[in-house]
Amino acid sequence: MEKRVRDLLFEPLRDNTLSAIIPDFTYTSTGKEISAPAQLVRQSDQFQFILHFNTAQPPRELQSLLGGFMSEADQRTVCGQINGELPFRCDDVFPPSTMTTRSRGTSITILKSNRLHLVAEGSDAMTTGEFSRIISRPIDDHCNRQRFTAHLVYHGPKLLVHDARTEILTRNDFLGEATTSTADTHQFKSARWEGALIQQQSELHLHLRSREMDLDPSSQQIIDLVDRTNQAVGFVLGFHPWPAYRELRINHQVVERWLSPRFDLPTTYLVPASETMWAHFYGKSESAIHSIIPTIVDGLAEIPVDRRERLITLLWHFRSGNNRDLPSSTQLLMLCAVLDGLMKLIAGAGDPSEKPATDKTWRKASDTLGLSWERWTTDVFKTWGKHRHLLAHGWLWLGEDLEGDEFFVDHARLGCAFVTFVAAYCGYEGPVLADPFENRIITIRDIKA
Repeated sequence: MEKRVRDLLFEPLRDNTLSAIIPDFTYTSTGKEISAPAQLVRQSDQFQFILHFNTAQPPRELQSLLGGFMSEADQRTVCGQINGELPFRCDDVFPPSTMTTRSRGTSITILKSNRLHLVAEGSDAMTTGEFSRIISRPIDDHCNRQRFTAHLVYHGPKLLVHDARTEILTRNDFLGEATTSTADTHQFKSARWEGALIQQQSELHLHLRSREMDLDPSSQQIIDLVDRTNQAVGFVLGFHPWPAYRELRINHQVVERWLSPRFDLPTTYLVPASETMWAHFYGKSESAIHSIIPTIVDGLAEIPVDRRERLITLLWHFRSGNNRDLPSSTQLLMLCAVLDGLMKLIAGAGDPSEKPATDKTWRKASDTLGLSWERWTTDVFKTWGKHRHLLAHGWLWLGEDLEGDEFFVDHARLGCAFVTFVAAYCGYEGPVLADPFENRIITIRDIKA
């Protein structure tokens, strides 16, 4: 991340102190451009643009709508330069819902966006070959290959595994040299790419880059790889994979660079491996747990796109349901619902009108994954049924009447089972957490039929 991006945008966004001037703010609607000075601030998890007009009412295109619903077709593009120096573009801006007429004949309109794209300029817009020609560097065969680097920043999640370090050397004319070392990194790699997760205080940085390889992937294949890695990291560490910053370079050229006001991401304890479990496998590089991220990434690639999107939706509900502000009965009900949905997805149930039998769906899903029904899945099914049927039919107070131990044990057991099913669906067969309270571990390969 460039220093000026961090200084002008990222840190003020994080601290909720963002207040920048956009002197050349431009709103484009149906081919017409409207320009006005604007102020950029953060409002909760959105960017907010406050436009100022020297007229009693804004232009007609920027007057608030009265009623109705809007879809993606109604989204407009805005652009400009933050503080007159950092060009940006937003493509998800809806027409305004409010406007204010002030005294002395002026008016204000407010626009909102979830993602602010930073426009590539200068050398960032050049390919490796173009940049090499400018600096008179010899062009070799590697310049023509689609090599990439990616950098994503999450705010809030903590890295549970540390298998590499950062060393900082300081030199003082009087005291001499001193070295500090911090275990703050997890490294992983696939046949064609490699990556690292690095903890920097409240920020978790994901770095990816291509390795030496014979294949020459397309730009879309690289973008899809970064998307799948983003999902895999969120699954393994238990948080919504909503980066506050994302940058992707292909062949040196910036093809993506944007910010989103997503900070203080919560995490769930229902993950494939706890910090204690990671410590148990520390130094055992032969264990499959050390390659769980690339395994999940590759496994997601094997799942058809429509099913992958449904799986991502289920994971979103799964993490959202593990919210301590929700009643325990609601947490259990949501967990039972996502488990049932996952079984339908794995079993290939296509439409609700088919009304597939629940036990047959679970059996088919278990068989599809090659898991043993008698030795493992049937116990999960019984625990799920004990809660799901009563809660789904309105007996919510029964969930609240559960003893604390029973709720936590069953909730954790069903949550770990959900994680196990997802990991197996993505082709992972290594160890996973089966009970976070007793740190009990199972190996997916051992519960197969």
